Amino acid sequence: MDKISEVRAAKLATRFAQHDVDGDGFIDQNDYRQLARRLGEGLGASAVLQEEIAAGFAEQWTQLAALADVDHNGQVSLAEYTHAMGAGISADSAALERAVLATSRAALRAADSDGDGYLDLADYLRLAELLKVPGAQEGFHALDTDGAGRLRTEVVLAAVHDFYVSDDPDNPANLVFGRPESTP
Repeated sequence: MDKISEVRAAKLATRFAQHDVDGDGFIDQNDYRQLARRLGEGLGASAVLQEEIAAGFAEQWTQLAALADVDHNGQVSLAEYTHAMGAGISADSAALERAVLATSRAALRAADSDGDGYLDLADYLRLAELLKVPGAQEGFHALDTDGAGRLRTEVVLAAVHDFYVSDDPDNPANLVFGRPESTP
């Protein structure tokens, strides 16, 4: 098993908890279905975007299960998730695109309330609330490096990418899904 940094492990533990919708300590296909439904409906996404979000989460589950569910019980534990995301999916840019970034892209389009390619603080906080991201305002301000009060969706998407791949404890992208408990 490849070792991942403590920074990435803490970030992945944060994401695991957000994906464990039913709170049973495991991620399964139903958690991803519920999350897709919550995002699509909560963001008021069009039927097309709801389908893209659902398809993205279905792909995430397919890849995660293939890499992490080694005992084929239909559930992924935190340890299995951390290994699969940290040493597998995050290390493969095509897999990361299919498993995470495509879903994020659709969710960001749905969250962009006026369709201008930017998320203002209200858009960002609405999306963060649906994802159960604590301290989202801190994440928004860390990414808003020019102080414009809005973020290009590409900036948020790049932060999502960096969240999964960066070992830098000072990377502002670490805050995109909330401050991991064991990072500074």
